[in-house]
Amino acid sequence: MKNNIFWLIKNSFVLDYKFFKVSDWNFFDNFIFIIKKYFTIIKHFFKKFELGKDFVFFKNKRIYYDSKLGLAGYQSILSRHQKLMKIAGIKNVLTVVDIGANVGFFSLMCSDLFPSCKIFSVEPIKNTFNCLGKNVHGNKNIRIFNYAISNFNGTAKMTFDKNDSAVSMLNYESGNIQVNAKTLDDLTDDNNLTGIDILKIDVETFENLVLLCGKKHWL
Repeated sequence: MKNNIFWLIKNSFVLDYKFFKVSDWNFFDNFIFIIKKYFTIIKHFFKKFELGKDFVFFKNKRIYYDSKLGLAGYQSILSRHQKLMKIAGIKNVLTVVDIGANVGFFSLMCSDLFPSCKIFSVEPIKNTFNCLGKNVHGNKNIRIFNYAISNFNGTAKMTFDKNDSAVSMLNYESGNIQVNAKTLDDLTDDNNLTGIDILKIDVETFENLVLLCGKKHWL
């Protein structure tokens, strides 16, 4: 247990360093973000995390987070994905589809990086979807959809842990929650999309099902 704590602390500091290197925010915002990250982690040593109720104020808005680790998940996305985009030289993005949006951290990042793009954020689980809606409220370029993307239209079962919504996944046999499902092709048809510049898929090992019915326009 002691070794695990030291490992977590070490990796958290490494993430802070990477975050400072890649972030386009000013130094003050970066510093405040990290302070708030550690505040939320310490807070949940004493208070149970509640999805949809726990949030922090940052840059004059509420950020609802997805686990007792608070803003750490957001920081991880800001660090890793921004670095990948800069390495790849991704620019002039017009359309982003965020499948498995969770509470919207990736969508918020894309809205910051590409303020003129259209973002389609898809999250199937109602509790998490409500947090997504709160986080993107006021971002006119983000549209949200409450269903799963898979290889069929209908309903499906998923596992859902209210203490860590990021690990939710399809589970046809023993899922504890039922969600609506739609294909990626239908999502694009319904919204008149003829191409996607960034397609982010985070569906916990079911990515192949998303891609099976997502090849009408671009795959």
